[in-house]
Amino acid sequence: MTGRVVVGVDLDDASAVALREAVREARWRGAALEIVHVHHPATAATAFPVPAGRGKDRPDPEGVRRRAAEALDTWLDTVDVDLTDLEVTRVLRGARHPGRELEALGRGAALVVVGTRRRPAIATSLLGSVGEHLARRCPAPVLHTRS
Repeated sequence: MTGRVVVGVDLDDASAVALREAVREARWRGAALEIVHVHHPATAATAFPVPAGRGKDRPDPEGVRRRAAEALDTWLDTVDVDLTDLEVTRVLRGARHPGRELEALGRGAALVVVGTRRRPAIATSLLGSVGEHLARRCPAPVLHTRS
C-alpha cells in the first residue's frame, strides 16, 4: 500500500457519503484507509471547587472511549460499504476540536475526506466548521463530500 486516506466521521449521513468516497479513493490510490471519529472528551466542569472525596459523578474516560468505539462499530455495520480488501485503521480521539485533530492526522496523508451538511452561512460563521478549518489549514489535499 502507498500512502493513506484519512476520513473523518461523526456517525451521520454526511459521514456515510464521505466514507464511501474515501473507500473509492483508497482503492484507486492503493492506499490504506484511516477512519477517524473524534468524540467529546470525558471532562467534568464545575462552577465551584469540589472538595476531595466528592464529585462521584465524574466522567469515566475509559467508559467514554469504550462507548465511542461501540458507536463507531455499530455505525460502520449500518453503512453499506465493503472494507474487506482495504487496510483499515480505526482512530478514536477525545477532543473538543475535531478540525484540529483531523488536521494533525492529515499530515503525511494522501487525502483527507470529510462530509459536509448544508448549513446557513450564519451558523457556520458562529459555530465554525470542520470542513472549513481543514480547507484553510490541513497540509494534505481535502475532499469535501455533500450528503
